[in-house]
Amino acid sequence: MKFGHPFVKYQSLILNCCPVGLIPTKELTPHVPISPEEIIKEGLGLAQKGPAILHLHARDNNGKPTWSKVVYKKIILGIREKNSEIILCVSTSGRLWSDFQKRSEVLELTGDAKPDMASLTPCSMNFPNHASVNSPDIVRDLLRKMNDCGIKPELEVFDSGMMNIIHTLRKEGLLHDRSYINILLGNLGTATADLGSLSLLVDQAEKDSIIAVSGIGRAALPVHMTALAAGLHVRFGLEDALYMDSEKRKLATNFSLLKRLTDLSHLLNRPIASPAETRKMLGI
Repeated sequence: MKFGHPFVKYQSLILNCCPVGLIPTKELTPHVPISPEEIIKEGLGLAQKGPAILHLHARDNNGKPTWSKVVYKKIILGIREKNSEIILCVSTSGRLWSDFQKRSEVLELTGDAKPDMASLTPCSMNFPNHASVNSPDIVRDLLRKMNDCGIKPELEVFDSGMMNIIHTLRKEGLLHDRSYINILLGNLGTATADLGSLSLLVDQAEKDSIIAVSGIGRAALPVHMTALAAGLHVRFGLEDALYMDSEKRKLATNFSLLKRLTDLSHLLNRPIASPAETRKMLGI
């Protein structure tokens, strides 16, 4: 991977926070926001301190993950009531449910509840204990629905084959405008958290892509530091890492992870991109 790669055209740093995810529970960490009210409060607090994008997963009143657009609507409107600038991205994950209707329901929200972006994993993959199922038909159907609804895909890349599929989707006319890609490193069943993997994936991406990088679990800090130094952007949050250190001695919060990133960005003279600047960069 070369510093100053042609696709790195912006010095400002886009921070994408994923504060909830599907897996964290209060038993794993008391710091994860679970209820819709907690997610709204956490999102608004984070938005005041730097992230331009909030990558949201919905939880019901029992704290269980849900695809329900009713719950997503409550969360989105709760955030937008007090902050209309932050970019809101919803999940269409195949990690817990695979049928198209459940995964795409959130894309049907309109008006002030309409999300700006939605996640899309280009193909199936394995997490340590279960699979995320993304059949070719469902990937294309989700992308078509995002296009029809005017919602930008947030492409989630865990391995090199997923970059191949992104190129194929572009050739098929299903990807429009500049791609925004999250590269996630350190999952047991996909790309390892090392320079070789990151270099390969960055070099495979379309050259005008906006690329953010995250490390899963203990890989978070070294991956974030590498991304910052390489001129890439960063995804962070309790969805990806529950601890501040690789020895799991100190539980993280979304705010402590954010502070660490902003401190590092200041050292590297990379100003944090505002939501307005990020919208311009992503073409939203």
